[in-house]
Amino acid sequence: MPQDQSKTPRNPPRSVARRLLNATCAMTIIGAVVFIVVLGMNFIALAAVAVALVAIGVPVAPASDSLVEVISGVVQALVDGLSAVVEGISSAISGIFG
Repeated sequence: MPQDQSKTPRNPPRSVARRLLNATCAMTIIGAVVFIVVLGMNFIALAAVAVALVAIGVPVAPASDSLVEVISGVVQALVDGLSAVVEGISSAISGIFG
């Protein structure tokens, strides 16, 4: 008997550790890209980008069936990390003024 796809969530809620990993990797990528743009190519900055992308991709890869799902999962994890960073910054600012 096939499982009903409407009852199984495609994107289950992520754990706090995974959200923290995504946010940390997203901030690492942003910092390294800014560093590369301002100061030029550097081995350490490129290594930081590579390590952050691998750290985001490793939890996504086993849960995916194809290369397209891996790429979309990495992009989704990056967006999730960036949204967590923006949420944290806005929460800190509202805590100061609120």
